[in-house]
Amino acid sequence: MQLAFDRSKYNNPRSLDLNLLENSANNNDASALFFGIYLAEGGFNLLHRYTGDHRALDWAKRGFELDDVLCTAYYAIFLKTGRGTPINSKEAERVFAKIANKLKVKAEEGSPYAQTLLGLANNYGVLGKHRNAEASYWFQKAAEQGEPIGLHFLANTHVQGHGGKTDYAEAARLYASPAELGYLRSQIALAQLYETGLGVGPDFKMAAKLYGQAARQGSSLAECRIGELYIDAEKGINSDHRRAMKWLIRSAEHGNCNGLLTAADYLAKGVIDTSGKIVVPQNMAVAFSYYTDIVVDPVFAAKNPNLVSNANAKRSVMLIGAARITEDGKKLIVFKDDTAIDAASAVLPTKPKAGHQSSKAKKFGR
Repeated sequence: MQLAFDRSKYNNPRSLDLNLLENSANNNDASALFFGIYLAEGGFNLLHRYTGDHRALDWAKRGFELDDVLCTAYYAIFLKTGRGTPINSKEAERVFAKIANKLKVKAEEGSPYAQTLLGLANNYGVLGKHRNAEASYWFQKAAEQGEPIGLHFLANTHVQGHGGKTDYAEAARLYASPAELGYLRSQIALAQLYETGLGVGPDFKMAAKLYGQAARQGSSLAECRIGELYIDAEKGINSDHRRAMKWLIRSAEHGNCNGLLTAADYLAKGVIDTSGKIVVPQNMAVAFSYYTDIVVDPVFAAKNPNLVSNANAKRSVMLIGAARITEDGKKLIVFKDDTAIDAASAVLPTKPKAGHQSSKAKKFGR
């Protein structure tokens, strides 16, 4: 069977025949499976059907079952990092050990993909230890061939100061190429450098452009940041609250904790411009549901307890000022702006569950 794609050199993701890719992957073409994983893991997001942790994990596992070295390396990395599956370090080590020597041979023979994967394995400590120097070596090798993920992680080493020195200007230079190719992580990383002025800028318009590119690929972090930039007129971006709320609500619905909090804060009060025109209608019920989403998610609690505490405090204040009524046999909580929620959705579970769905909110006329 003829392979769909040639791994011997890097192909621009935008030039790939995606229909051929999917059809070949469904026929267990290992090369197509690898490139499917590559697109999903890379965040190139050319078509949304290829993105998502579970899709990447499924294709990596199928490649592993076909004894494909590169797919197996990805599978081990996903097991180690919890990409689409619970973290399982022992299984990751067992899986990777099967192909470690073969992967290194491919890397030494010049495969940029094998070089990047070997760098990732050392970076994440798949075999138990994080080997930063070895990871940097292989990222450098892949970067020399223009492999975008290798370029991105090599840039990360300059930001993190591996070797004892940070070099933000070099990091920005390295991020630029994969960002241009559509690598989502590089778009966000470069945007952050432009926003903070580290190594480049500051250039808030360029930051907004890059965040916008990543946001249109579905990054909830980028959706949140571009929304916040449109709010902050002092950063040289024309203040546009409607556009800001579009991105913030999109970020909130995609589960970004900062997007949830910022969108909730604006919806709780609404926004009126200097002429008295309402640019963001108040909706306390939706704001309350967003605060609740933050409070009940254990991932948020583990990663950002201060943000969760802040959301919980604002949620409690909203409840104090709300009325309790019964309509058509249903108990409702009605907020000051006449929006309402089912009272049952205001009761926090004793054991929070990840993936909590937003409380149903509605406009209540009385």
